[in-house]
Amino acid sequence: AALRRWLAAMPPALPPDLAWVAEASDGMDRTALRARIGATPRPVFPLQGRDALAAGIPPGPGVGQALARVRQWWLEGGCEADAEACRKMLKRG
Repeated sequence: AALRRWLAAMPPALPPDLAWVAEASDGMDRTALRARIGATPRPVFPLQGRDALAAGIPPGPGVGQALARVRQWWLEGGCEADAEACRKMLKRG
């Protein structure tokens, strides 16, 4: 879950280049870390602004705030919730 959260937060080209940070902090072999990063699909948050609008959130700053709240929930859950679960969380307010 921690690796998926990290990958979701990083630009796509960046994670392998940061492998040395993890190696320095916990002694993990850089080659093994790069292989693990390469084998882990990069999670993509499944909602967009149109999902918030469809949930009845009026256009404006509230859309971004609602998506940020749901994205944080998604990240805390290890980036495993699918679009339907995220839409349900969006509707909960």
